[in-house]
Amino acid sequence: MVEVDLTAVLFAASFIAFVLFMQLIFFGPVGKNIGKRETAIEADKQKTLDLIKQIEFQIAQFKEDPEIIAARREASELVSTAKQEASDSKQKIVAENATELKATRERQLLALEAERDQVIKNLEAPIKEVTRLMVSKLLGGLKEELKV
Repeated sequence: MVEVDLTAVLFAASFIAFVLFMQLIFFGPVGKNIGKRETAIEADKQKTLDLIKQIEFQIAQFKEDPEIIAARREASELVSTAKQEASDSKQKIVAENATELKATRERQLLALEAERDQVIKNLEAPIKEVTRLMVSKLLGGLKEELKV
């Protein structure tokens, strides 16, 4: 016949009791919480996808909205006009500065010419005196040579 050892039966029974106890105390609640979390994550994921679709739809509507298109066109025209005005203003300022620079240059050239004429006028007398002395010395030296 088959002999059954009471220790093996007791061990098997305690193991089954331990597994049932763990199922009740640990595995069951943890499994339920994991299931709840997975359900919540899926729900949040679905909500996020729905929001993304709504946002994409609204963006598409805004791109096609005539008011927004008109506002973009108007803004583009304003920017273009402002750039043109800035360019015109720049050219005007450069032209004014070029004219002013030319006038200043002319005044400075006239002032330099007047100063040069004054210096030449101031040097005429000393130059004449030096020339007269040189001629007299030269002629005086020639007279002496002729005498000899």
